[in-house]
Amino acid sequence: MFLMVLTSVWGCQSSSSPHHDDGAEGDTIQMAYARLLVLVQHPQYTLAEVRNPWDSTRLLSRYVLVSRSADCPDSLPEGIVLRVPLQRVVLGSAVHCALWSELQAASSVVGVCDVPWLMSARWKEAVRCGRVHDMGASYAPDAEQILSASCDAIFLSPFESNGHGTVEKTGVPVVECADYMETSPLGRAEWMRFYGRLLGCAGRADSLFTIVEQRYNSLAETVRDVTERPTVMWDLLTPSGIWYQPAPSSTMGRIVTDAGAHLPFSASQANGSVPLTVEQVLSDAHDARFWLIRYGEAAPLTYASLASAHASYSRFDAWRHRHVWVCPLQQKPFFEQIPFHPERLLENLIHIFHPSVPLPENSGEVWFQPLSR
Repeated sequence: MFLMVLTSVWGCQSSSSPHHDDGAEGDTIQMAYARLLVLVQHPQYTLAEVRNPWDSTRLLSRYVLVSRSADCPDSLPEGIVLRVPLQRVVLGSAVHCALWSELQAASSVVGVCDVPWLMSARWKEAVRCGRVHDMGASYAPDAEQILSASCDAIFLSPFESNGHGTVEKTGVPVVECADYMETSPLGRAEWMRFYGRLLGCAGRADSLFTIVEQRYNSLAETVRDVTERPTVMWDLLTPSGIWYQPAPSSTMGRIVTDAGAHLPFSASQANGSVPLTVEQVLSDAHDARFWLIRYGEAAPLTYASLASAHASYSRFDAWRHRHVWVCPLQQKPFFEQIPFHPERLLENLIHIFHPSVPLPENSGEVWFQPLSR
């Protein structure tokens, strides 16, 4: 059954041999910041390689993009063959929805995971009216729903030492969205160029990234030489007692650095978040000048409610000196917009950390606001 599905979706297969059918090396599409992506343009296809974020010597996946309007070449390199533009896709996270809208590719989406995290009224309405189906949680998508959707591919975030469970048994191609494991905000944003080639809008994606890149670098330049760099801590303890802080080499860590601030956990070499105990955070960040908190509860956070939530919170200088800033996730589409528009958060953080620095073409976007007294 799965073989029939695969054949009908892709219409051609790659060979087991890695040799190219056109005998040419192809033209590498230069990626300025992304370190986990390699794109090579060949006359009859585009080869896309996603490197393993946890083992740089290995590939996580290889894709062979063949135009849907062209005959499939007789011989292709080894990899997952995708006929592009993809016409029916499932997004494994609300993170990519806003980007799909900007690339004018929202009509290709037939399903989305993590629907409760959707902020966009347009996407909520698409789910409500049944145009876009709820595919369950991103960590355990509904395989039966995915198979019945007859989609060309599902976009999922990879995790170390974990596969994609029952989704892999459906035979639907998985596009590994390792963008969140990039080590720079522009590196993650640059993945839109890969997604644009999958969706048939490469030119639009390249142009959008150029705008993001130029704006981000222009903002970062305004605080590149500041001498006072305040220390910043993030978020809250999880119910399990783990306190995640962004590593300096993570995308969020780099945004903080580019905003002219400093993270207290500089020894960590992680690419994502550092799991810490409350004692470790108190030890290293008790004197942090700023505390940035993203929270999803409906009730507004206050200094009083923060202090009553955990005894340790009021022991931080940022709490005592009233330097806590919050981003209410039920009101702000943080996870939908910031991953591919880091310049929007960078501008807000520069304003918080260095309010006297004039910003070029200040948009006034506010993601973090002062915590109510």
